[in-house]
Amino acid sequence: MRVRHLSARTFLSRGLTGSRTIPRLRARLRDQGSQRGATIVEAAFVVPVFLALVFGIISFGRLLHVYQVLTNAAREGARFSVSPCPFTASISGICTAGQLPSTAQVQTRVNNYLSSGNIAGASVTVVNTYSQLVNNVNLTYTRVQVSLLYEVPFFRYTPTLRADAVMRNETN
Repeated sequence: MRVRHLSARTFLSRGLTGSRTIPRLRARLRDQGSQRGATIVEAAFVVPVFLALVFGIISFGRLLHVYQVLTNAAREGARFSVSPCPFTASISGICTAGQLPSTAQVQTRVNNYLSSGNIAGASVTVVNTYSQLVNNVNLTYTRVQVSLLYEVPFFRYTPTLRADAVMRNETN
């Protein structure tokens, strides 16, 4: 069966302009125009909320990443500060073989670790004289604290992230 499409001239010449047909067409066109405007208004409300949610998720993920790097840098500094310097490191001039690294060497090690994670401006504190009595034996520990004032992008919030690592000196 062949379907014929009527042109506007044929439509009018055949008398198909009854009292019901034209108002229906006008109402349909009027409704489509108002729906287009409603879509734009809905998008104007939804898009900023959606973008804020996406940027919030990205910012929170970056904050967790920076906190993890700070924690790992504190652990690396504590591990480096409690073990005596090996012979291979003394050859390259990092420290003296058989001795514990100095506070400046530990801070340099932590800052190098942080810079590999694209983090700058952190403060590193090394406490070598942290001691504790365990089973009548005085053990010496080293505490490495790393703190950073982190600026959350897209939001005006600047928390201070802190990481702390404590390890027992192996030369006791």
